[in-house]
Amino acid sequence: MNRTVRLLALCLPLALAPVTASFADLAKPTLKLKSQVTGDAVRLGDLFNNIEAEKAEIRVSEAPAPGNITTYQPSQLAAIARSYGLDWKPQTYMDKIVVERQGQLVPKSTVDAALRKALAAKGVTGDLEFEIASRAYQLYVSETQAPTVSVDLAHFDPDSRSFIAEFKAPADEPRADRIRVAGRAHSMIDVPVFTRRMMPNEIIRNTDLTWIRMRSGPQLA
Repeated sequence: MNRTVRLLALCLPLALAPVTASFADLAKPTLKLKSQVTGDAVRLGDLFNNIEAEKAEIRVSEAPAPGNITTYQPSQLAAIARSYGLDWKPQTYMDKIVVERQGQLVPKSTVDAALRKALAAKGVTGDLEFEIASRAYQLYVSETQAPTVSVDLAHFDPDSRSFIAEFKAPADEPRADRIRVAGRAHSMIDVPVFTRRMMPNEIIRNTDLTWIRMRSGPQLA
């Protein structure tokens, strides 16, 4: 009997060792797969799980611009973990995280209205449609800011109707990034088109016509 007890006493620590190790692993900091932030800072808790509440609030870097992302690479994360005493190291080159800053999109109608105002100062008026081949035309502000935009027109060519403009959102934020874009301002006209196939000598009635908006003048490549 005593021999059995001694054997159990020897074997029990060995049996419990993997369990103890697994609990220790669960308590270690782990990297988040993805993170979303709402303010202007990325904090330690935005990058790692299983860390103290005090450390989670530590500011580690500036947040990306509203509506944009920043990717933290393994070497960056290792340096951050080391700086703040976290027991974490990257295991593979895939140990990285994408941090996205939430924001609200400035409505296209708001951007167009500001652009029309800037063009009107150059004497360009009328029903206009804007052609801008750039994602930068999508402007974001933070969730706490008004979705406004200001436009400074740097150049307008009346022959090609092309322009270069700088957008800033929100309009009243001096530190807001300025985005320069190029585009064209097309004058629009209403053109009548038939709603059905007409036969020769058939009387045209109002119900046979509809109006569509089209760009006027020659179309530039």
